[in-house]
Amino acid sequence: MSSYYYVLLSLPPLSFKVQPDLSFAVLKDTLSLNLTANEMKHVSSLFEEIDLYNMKAFWQGLPLDERGSLDLHLVEEALLVRVGLPTYLIDYIDKYENVKERISHFYEVLAAFYREKEEEESGFLKEWFSFKRKLRLFLTALRSKLLGRDLAKELQFEDPTDPTVAFLLAQKDTTDIFLPPGWESLKILFVENGRDPEELNRAILQFQFEKAEEFEEQMGPFSLGQVLAYIAKFLILQTWFAQGDWEKGRFAVEELMKYG
Repeated sequence: MSSYYYVLLSLPPLSFKVQPDLSFAVLKDTLSLNLTANEMKHVSSLFEEIDLYNMKAFWQGLPLDERGSLDLHLVEEALLVRVGLPTYLIDYIDKYENVKERISHFYEVLAAFYREKEEEESGFLKEWFSFKRKLRLFLTALRSKLLGRDLAKELQFEDPTDPTVAFLLAQKDTTDIFLPPGWESLKILFVENGRDPEELNRAILQFQFEKAEEFEEQMGPFSLGQVLAYIAKFLILQTWFAQGDWEKGRFAVEELMKYG
């Protein structure tokens, strides 16, 4: 019987009502014991974004997210020797040698990360990273209109020929942003919560969780895709239960919707 069957049955159900009775460390150990090295590479893709934010945190002198694959020492070493770093990150480091520039242009490397993942991955990961990239683009556009900012500047690190980016840039001089079919609910939750960062953050987390469940249902039963969907939902719930005050909620939303 598939190893995915045993993995999925051993993991607790996930819900916004109850904090998962499972630590991140135990989850990783469970996966490592039951999945092959190649399968774990797919799992690691879900943690790569955390590593990128840890790079930014390192440059800012802030604490690192413990869920990343690199601790403080390893981040320093990776930046020094650049072994094992993805090409888009090496190119970014070479382009911006000054730490202040790396921080201020961070969303350039984040955009490159999403583009690479959407192009190279398949199955759940391709769907998930495509969704996450579009979610960030649409939220950036909605936020720019709310705050009266220049949308072209906000999307300066994106490829203007990309269909989603082009769709948004065509509306840069309008008073409102219209989203494509299937994304109407995102605009509704933004309009309802856009001026309350904490509530908006929680609504966006729920939106992501529901989308992960949709993708999960599209995967074959007891498949690697379902395992990856579980991990994505687990990370969302960890963020949900970590939100304890207004400032954390504000920061999370700012990070999700900011490019420039």
